[in-house]
Amino acid sequence: MSKKKLIPEDEANVHPSLMAFFGYCYFKSAMFYRVSFHEDIKDLGLIAPQCGILYVLSSSGKMSQVALGSELNIDKATMVKHIDDLEKNNYVTRMVDTADRRIKLVEITSHGILVIKELNKIRKKNEEKFLSVLTDEEKEQVKIIIPKLLNGILPKK
Repeated sequence: MSKKKLIPEDEANVHPSLMAFFGYCYFKSAMFYRVSFHEDIKDLGLIAPQCGILYVLSSSGKMSQVALGSELNIDKATMVKHIDDLEKNNYVTRMVDTADRRIKLVEITSHGILVIKELNKIRKKNEEKFLSVLTDEEKEQVKIIIPKLLNGILPKK
């Protein structure tokens, strides 16, 4: 079974002396993972931040654009652009809050829920491809350690 390369040849240059630096390796790995994921989801008309929006809406229910942007650390202007794109694809719907007409609420559509099911398949396939160089035990460790690192640096709510 031949493995598709995650990294195009012209981007695969990493000087051996830099392999000793955790931060560099972590950053490069994350960058290559993101590029691969973007490639896998482009046919759905999505980019990674929009996937995050769909996941948050599917688990939290309808939210204001401002609250959604805050949850995902996306500025207002960028959030509007993402919501516009998601709305064009019928993944979300936007409505005015009846309690406060200044607030725009965003809700995932039934089509958006179906897309999440497809995204889950793509995400799992992408993770398997990305982690294929690790043993099963190492894969499980990484899936525990990376969120632990992230939780350690996030501000407490």
